Amino acid sequence: MQSDGIYPGVVRVGQHTNSLQPSEYIMAVAVNPDIHMPLSGVARIVTKRQGDVAIAGYVDHSELHKVTRTYPGQWNVGKQLSISGLEEKIRAIYPDNTDFVGLEDPDIVVDTDGVIHLFFTIPFIGPTNKIYLGHAKGSSLDTLKMQEPVMRPLNTTTSHGEPFVRGFKELCPSPPDSTGTSHHLVESNDLLESISYSTIAITNAKSLDGPWEFAGDVVHPAELTTIYAKYVKNNNAYEWCGEHVSPCRLIPKDFIVSDRYRIGILNGRERSKDGVYGKFRPGLFLYDPETGTVPWVDPSPLFDDLNARTIIFASDLVVNEKVIGRPSTITLMTHIDDSYLQEYQISASIIKNRLPAFFTNK
Repeated sequence: MQSDGIYPGVVRVGQHTNSLQPSEYIMAVAVNPDIHMPLSGVARIVTKRQGDVAIAGYVDHSELHKVTRTYPGQWNVGKQLSISGLEEKIRAIYPDNTDFVGLEDPDIVVDTDGVIHLFFTIPFIGPTNKIYLGHAKGSSLDTLKMQEPVMRPLNTTTSHGEPFVRGFKELCPSPPDSTGTSHHLVESNDLLESISYSTIAITNAKSLDGPWEFAGDVVHPAELTTIYAKYVKNNNAYEWCGEHVSPCRLIPKDFIVSDRYRIGILNGRERSKDGVYGKFRPGLFLYDPETGTVPWVDPSPLFDDLNARTIIFASDLVVNEKVIGRPSTITLMTHIDDSYLQEYQISASIIKNRLPAFFTNK
């Protein structure tokens, strides 16, 4: 197992050995939270790529496959997921003048009855993209049945009255509030002064079955330096997430315990320049599941890795075994340049040291 300290409190662990075809790539692993030895789950396999991932306009064609972790940083790719009723649902929702490019970006939630809920992006690409947040469920990953999408594209207008279509993907599940409603986080999009932003939006859900209700953006790259002005200490604050943000996961509450807030991981991307994307990197935020609010976003990314040309994108995390008392590290599952999987071990101490003063740790 290869381990490299790349940043204080952050260690690069292993690297996926690509056992796919030369023109295929693996990314976006989602871990089944009910299976621990070995870890297993679902990943996105890119079967065809048109363009460069660093240049706006590239298109990937994808499938979802079962995966099993054989060693830290090493994942075996299994068969393509079979979801009963998927083709019929795709036909039923297929928008005109678009192309379906395959399922993307899985997320796994297991409910209190042990039912597996798989959420994923259903992308239709065209002059106007239509992005659905899909949903399937079953007693296992081998018995999944397609459900209605929990979020559908939303026709709306900008603050200047310009029409555009919101899409929804990349679920970050949230525990329910005191009324039983969960304020889940998802990636959405906004158009402001001709700049297309990725945002983090709130969706209100009474259950894991849809439809869910769009409740607005809660993290918008164009508003960060205004909303979190008290945390701006230099000219570089929030540049790391100046154009795109996407939620990953809320860290389990027993990792760093607090009275009210949950620590989360989000992905942020710098502004594009002349059609070339900035770099995606993970960072921290605080979330209040009771109110669906984000009182703090870290002004700087959690870490960087020079092995990545343009993308370090976190898709899931696991809390490692306890050493003495509480767990001392998490493993962050990421993909590099939308091409291969990379894991990072991150210490609780480095996360604690970055949190704002109002965060009360027990």
